[in-house]
Amino acid sequence: MFCSDIPCHHGRLGAWGLFGATALLSLAACSRPAETPATTSASVAASAPLADMRLAGLYDRACASCHEVTGTGAPQHGDRQAWAPREAAGVPALVASVRQGKGAMPPMGWCPECSDDDLTTLIAHLRGVPQ
Repeated sequence: MFCSDIPCHHGRLGAWGLFGATALLSLAACSRPAETPATTSASVAASAPLADMRLAGLYDRACASCHEVTGTGAPQHGDRQAWAPREAAGVPALVASVRQGKGAMPPMGWCPECSDDDLTTLIAHLRGVPQ
């Protein structure tokens, strides 16, 4: 069926059709890229979702856009090799790093409402440490 076959369109896409097509293309551009072998090497623990729905929501909103996408400079979720040098400083130092900001990550890592306990749990999840 072609656009011209629909009587109300008279062979034209129309403003609403153009708007809809633009919206669909915009949504497609926001989808996450296909995973590559570098991002699928995470441990089983790293791929497990957070059990706490509030923390899962915070992770999706504040962490995933950098830690789930390759090429951002952020250590990837579950990438034990990338996290090892950071872990050497200890969890309190990792929490302090999030609080202060590091590189492209702003202070509090896009999660101003996160407590130190929230950050500790989110960092453990990012590192792929079972909770």
